Amino acid sequence: MHPTNPQILWVASNNGIYKTTNGGATWLNTQVGDFAQGSLRLKPNNPNTVYAVSNNMFFISTNGGDSFNSVSTGLPQDSGRLLLDVSPANANYVYVLSANTNFSFQGLYQSVNSGTNFVLKSNSPNIFEANQAWYDMALAVSDTDANKVFTGVLNIWTSNNGGSNFTKVNNWYQYNDQFTHADIHYLQYINGVLYCGSDGGLYRSYNDGQLFTDITGNAQISQFYRIATAKNTVAKLAGGTQDNGGYALSNSQWKGYHGGDGMDSGISPLNSNLYYGFTQFGGSLNISSNAGVSTFGNVPSPSGEQGNWITPLRLNSQGDVFSGFSTLYKLQNNNWVEQTLAPNFGQGNIDVIYIDPTNDAIMYVQTKTDYIKVQTEDLIFLY
Repeated sequence: MHPTNPQILWVASNNGIYKTTNGGATWLNTQVGDFAQGSLRLKPNNPNTVYAVSNNMFFISTNGGDSFNSVSTGLPQDSGRLLLDVSPANANYVYVLSANTNFSFQGLYQSVNSGTNFVLKSNSPNIFEANQAWYDMALAVSDTDANKVFTGVLNIWTSNNGGSNFTKVNNWYQYNDQFTHADIHYLQYINGVLYCGSDGGLYRSYNDGQLFTDITGNAQISQFYRIATAKNTVAKLAGGTQDNGGYALSNSQWKGYHGGDGMDSGISPLNSNLYYGFTQFGGSLNISSNAGVSTFGNVPSPSGEQGNWITPLRLNSQGDVFSGFSTLYKLQNNNWVEQTLAPNFGQGNIDVIYIDPTNDAIMYVQTKTDYIKVQTEDLIFLY
């Protein structure tokens, strides 16, 4: 939005850059291209200068975004994704963060002359830490110090000298004062405050990343894949959430008791404090014996097996735990034991396990195209 005229706005989209001068009543496409994953910035104190990046090109407008010219001097010619940011601390500074075509870290580039040309500031260490910039990638420059830069993919990294050197701010798996959840999509300074938006919520720092506070609060934004309730009370729940692990409700409080992508869950009918939670592809079964306050152990997937993204997990009335991979497994002594008399389903992984609520001896196992009735009492499997 124009800093003094709210009727003027610019939008970056996968169909180009659009401008409105009448508060959105009509729009004009002023630059073609795919700008959906890039950035759009106004030069501080000069809204006639507009910067934009597509996946692999930098553009500048000096007439308020009515037309654009591309700039390539000093920038890579083979980027897979670009982001840019500016700082009111020095209006002539422009930073561009670039990913390779395989979405690894390519480099941080700086212009000190309003985008006329750029220089590579650094291309190491690997501040992305993974080849996933197609999904999450973030860049922010301090609004009080034009040489203070923050980047984010898995974790947040910072530079105090315009990107010449970087240090890591946090680790997504360490819960401390600097913690932010992994997969960072958004970093921005607003009035001296640094904000981080990630797959785990919204975080705020008043001291340049030395301390982050989770301000997601009571926002109802979790994506639950599956939930389970205790047999004897609705006050105890377990569920798995996208990107944010397994959550457990007990004593009127939600607790995160395991990480990863939380999937199918279960609570023992014999012990309402015994919670089970799968991660993605059935890679780890996490077990809590105190209603989700903590995890006391986890069971890896059976050797050589990878289940579906949501691997089914079911408990019978006696608390026996079953899972479905390419065949049916039962948890015994914290190990998955294949039910060896089970048929070779031959239809890919098991999608659904259903246990007859009136008879533990009867189970229904469904693949993508068929179902099989399993009579477990004498291990006779009926097609």
